[in-house]
Amino acid sequence: MTSTYEPAGLWVRVSTGGQDEANQVPDVELHCSSHGYTVAKRYELNDKSASKGEQQSKQDEVVEDIRNGAIKVLVCWHSDRVERRGPEALFRFLRQVKDAGGRLESVKEPLLGTEDLSGEAVTALNAVIAHQYSVHLAEQVKIAQQRIRANGALVAGGKPWGYEIVGRKYSKTIVPTDLARVVIPQIFQHCIDGDSCRTIAQWLDAEGIPPTRGERWHEASVHRIITNMTYAGRRQNEGEIKPDGKLDRRNRRTVMACEPVITMNVYQRAQDALGNRPQRGPSTVGSEKPLLANLKCARCGSPMYRIKTGRTNQRRVYYYRCAGSGPQRHGCGNMIYMDALDEIVATRIFLTSNEPYRIREWVEGETYDDEIATVKQDIRDLTEAERFEELPALTAKLAELRDKQQHATKGHYQYTDTGITEGEHFYGLDAEARREYLKALDIRAERVDNPPLEPGVSRGARMVIDGTDHGIFPYPPPRVFQ
Repeated sequence: MTSTYEPAGLWVRVSTGGQDEANQVPDVELHCSSHGYTVAKRYELNDKSASKGEQQSKQDEVVEDIRNGAIKVLVCWHSDRVERRGPEALFRFLRQVKDAGGRLESVKEPLLGTEDLSGEAVTALNAVIAHQYSVHLAEQVKIAQQRIRANGALVAGGKPWGYEIVGRKYSKTIVPTDLARVVIPQIFQHCIDGDSCRTIAQWLDAEGIPPTRGERWHEASVHRIITNMTYAGRRQNEGEIKPDGKLDRRNRRTVMACEPVITMNVYQRAQDALGNRPQRGPSTVGSEKPLLANLKCARCGSPMYRIKTGRTNQRRVYYYRCAGSGPQRHGCGNMIYMDALDEIVATRIFLTSNEPYRIREWVEGETYDDEIATVKQDIRDLTEAERFEELPALTAKLAELRDKQQHATKGHYQYTDTGITEGEHFYGLDAEARREYLKALDIRAERVDNPPLEPGVSRGARMVIDGTDHGIFPYPPPRVFQ
């Protein structure tokens, strides 16, 4: 006879195939209330295969909770929700529960776990039935998957962003949506042009493109799109399981053909762009980052680097200072306020760079890159599938395309006037782009005390840009940072 309010644990396991906890929970809770149990803990498992032992960690947790007194009885809907590996595995779990000081009860099997002959017989029989059902179900799933693969249809794995599933059972496929036909090529082109996954995610948010989940795009979601060959018309598996149990994503195989929204060449160029992208690290923010990355001293020709005065948590001022040259570098004492010199240089570039600004544009020639990339992927797929008899025809086709590519009209660059000057172009750049622009110039500076300028000016800076002396300019007092 059980005591009132005895702590109980509820075991609810749902496998794949559309089953729902709602089918089990009411019966399990009613069993607890009718026996006077208090529900102390719930053990909920979703998409965990009881025939493969994926519920083992939860079973171990149940035994530990019984030992600690957290629960005294585990209530399940049916024993096949707890164990499907056969009678031996079920009896082992029952023994562990009993040794820990608890018991297992089933809503649908009143005799589960009882120690008389009839109880043991019913428990064993139900365990055998549950195990055989799992074996039969696995065989049916395998047969269905083989039929689907024979039809070249969608097996499993859901659908990528921008695709929808269509077709009848055993012949389903995926087709791109109208939105994907427009957006996906732009995503890949942004990647090829050098944009990071984060900036592409920000662009998608700004354009109001809905993600798969949530309200905002994440760079990981963008990365999954760019590395998914489905968009080039070839759906691949996740890879192969290595002997150590880990997934090797390098050996993916094409499992289904579908309608592409980009060419294979575009896909490969995007992968190259991802692989060759430099690592991004933290950058200095605001005016603390110097504009002049290659500044030199106008007195001695030594490099000038940014320094700051003041200690941590005190007032500090940023300067460019001559670092000197040679084994014993002390510099010549030339030191200029950073913000003031940055402003002077930017102003001089804007005012004096009067030559027209021209952009370099690539004129496409005749190319067979898309066809070559497609044939190369076909060769990889056939090699993985060990269909070697089909390789000679593809190899000959690849050689033919490469010969055409060799004799095709080559692409070339051409320069186009923009209608603005170099200085106006420089003025419109952001801080990082200005830094890169000025790296190509030979900029030298020198502090001049009591310059021959208007009365009251005590300091100035002499500027020499690409060998041209621009004269001496006054500069304001430095900004002080707290």
